[in-house]
Amino acid sequence: MLNVPTVSIIIPAFNSGSFIHILLDSLIAQTSKNFEVIAVDDGSTDNTASVVERYRRSGQLTLKLIKQKNAGVSTARNVGLDNAQGEFCIFIDSDDRVEPHFLEKLLCKQQETSANVVYCGCNQGGRNCVKPQPATFQEGNLLRQRIQREVLFHLGGVLIRRAFLVSENIRFNTNLALGEDLLFTYTLLAKQHLHAVPEYLYHQTYRDNSVMNSAWTKKDYEHNAQAMDIIYTTILTLCHDTEKEAIAPLLKNMAITAKIKFLWGLLQSKQYAQVLEYLGNKFLELSLSEIKALKTKERKKYAVIMSKNKILWTLYFLFRKKKF
Repeated sequence: MLNVPTVSIIIPAFNSGSFIHILLDSLIAQTSKNFEVIAVDDGSTDNTASVVERYRRSGQLTLKLIKQKNAGVSTARNVGLDNAQGEFCIFIDSDDRVEPHFLEKLLCKQQETSANVVYCGCNQGGRNCVKPQPATFQEGNLLRQRIQREVLFHLGGVLIRRAFLVSENIRFNTNLALGEDLLFTYTLLAKQHLHAVPEYLYHQTYRDNSVMNSAWTKKDYEHNAQAMDIIYTTILTLCHDTEKEAIAPLLKNMAITAKIKFLWGLLQSKQYAQVLEYLGNKFLELSLSEIKALKTKERKKYAVIMSKNKILWTLYFLFRKKKF
């Protein structure tokens, strides 16, 4: 391999010892060889570090292992970025894998277009079912399309020029418990046009015991509501004035929907005092236009919440029992 890698592949890993070898094997199989792997062990309590170290010693990959106390995926990715040497970087989750031509085709598109950001399609699934994430492979300024889910891709399938991230000071927000990927992705989209490789080269794996596959708790919904508020204020400041009129209501709708889901969960668990406290602090005060912009299901939930009527809440859930 050359001394200076073209790509730095950054892998945050926590208790990934039983499956990270699948990703590392898929990287060994890459047809494009000039890359480095930076694995950041985020305080694992299993054999993650020893598995990665075994691959490092094998010499099949240019691989750096960094160990840190558990600080979360955002910190791990930032640490990887700080230690990267490649012209481009990719952030891949430890339980995913990539096709053999993954790097080659992303780099080929980048060379054709001189793009700062290139993405590909993503397959999603577990042991028994794999399906492609719907993708239109659009190119250009895609912030609005991504918010409206007209364009979908996984962050792990995105090649990014490292100098662009450094010059724009784009990093992962370590204060977010949820939504850090979305904020990072929206920031990229607000600042750059994207180019696409119209192939499904990234494989996202859903594991039975993964956070992605687990039912959300009330705390998760609260964190999500907080994240959507931060995303709304952050991304709006990055948008050009000509875009704000179209983007602002879309982001606002996301933030409002997250708040409704949070309060709805509190109602379902009969935490009425908490709901009233949030409402008393103007947590969910909406304009008429914001109410009309909600989907019908969310608009009905909003009406129930804003009744502020404990008897109505009790009767409603007595006849509509659903899991949180």
